[in-house]
Amino acid sequence: MAKGLPYFKFTSTEWLTGNICFEPLELQGLFINICALYWQRDGNLSISEIEQRYKKKHLIAKLTDRFFSLSDGFISIAFLDEQLIERQHV
Repeated sequence: MAKGLPYFKFTSTEWLTGNICFEPLELQGLFINICALYWQRDGNLSISEIEQRYKKKHLIAKLTDRFFSLSDGFISIAFLDEQLIERQHV
C-alpha cells in the first residue's frame, strides 16, 4: 500500500475535465477500481490479475493504452507512478 500511505492524490477537476469523463460510468468505475488496486499493490499489478478480478476484458481493453499502459504483462498508471516515486523520496 504505497509504503504505508493508504490513499493517493485525486484531483476532482482533472477527473471531471479529463478524457475519462467522456466514457460510460461503467468504464469510469472500472478505472478508479483498478487505480485503487494498483495503489494497494504499490504499482505492481498484472493485466491478468485485473482480468481475473473484474471479468470485463472488453472494458479493460478500452482502458489499455488510453488510461494505463501495458508492458510485459504489467500495467502502469502514470499519475499514480508519479506519486509512488514522490513517496519514495519522503
